[in-house]
Amino acid sequence: MAKKTNEHAFAEDIKQAPLVVVDFFADWCGPCKMMAPVLEQLERDFSVKEYRGQVKFLSVDVEHHRKLAEDRNVMNLPTLMIFENGVAKEKVVGYRKYGDLKRYLKEKLAEC
Repeated sequence: MAKKTNEHAFAEDIKQAPLVVVDFFADWCGPCKMMAPVLEQLERDFSVKEYRGQVKFLSVDVEHHRKLAEDRNVMNLPTLMIFENGVAKEKVVGYRKYGDLKRYLKEKLAEC
C-alpha cells in the first residue's frame, strides 16, 4: 500500500525515486475507491526487481491534508500528480484503467 504523506514529509517524499506518483484521494470519493486496487496492483508491478527503486507511490487524504491539496491546485478527485526527480510534471485526473496507467507510467519512467 502506498505510503501516506503529509505537509511535513511531502517535499522529501517526492524525491525518494526518479518517478513518484502521488494519489490525492478522499474516503467518500467513489472513483477514488475504484482507483485504489488499480494503484495497489501498479505498486506491486513496479516493486519487482526490474523497476525496484525507480517508482514510488504516495497517497494524500485530502480531508486530513487539505492545504497540501490546495497548494497543488488539486480540484477534482482522484488526482494523480506525477513527479520526476522531485519536480511536478503532470496531473492525471479521474479514474483510469489499470492497463492505461501502467503503459503511461512506463512511458514516464523511460523519460526520467
